[in-house]
Amino acid sequence: MANPVNSPTALVTGASRGIGRATAELLLREGFDVHATYANREDSAAELSSYAKGLGRKLTLHRYAAESRDSQDRLLEELSGIKLRAVVHNAGCFLPVHQRVSIPFVSE
Repeated sequence: MANPVNSPTALVTGASRGIGRATAELLLREGFDVHATYANREDSAAELSSYAKGLGRKLTLHRYAAESRDSQDRLLEELSGIKLRAVVHNAGCFLPVHQRVSIPFVSE
């Protein structure tokens, strides 16, 4: 396992099931720390948390409704100052183009 201080960090929305879940699990196995969002499936999110613990990886869960401006703002506040290496936006909803956000990325 990589040194947690040097581990890259990813955000995966819609990570409680399906493709989002598989993506989060893959990133965890590949040595990423993951910030994962879920809308309603607390049980599935808890299972993902247990999976991460079993790998010795850091997983941070965020309850997030992609269609809610308040939820978007809260997620951005929770992620403030975190340098993300990857973002996988998998949450199933439509976001209007005028709702732009700025998330800092790190480059190689």
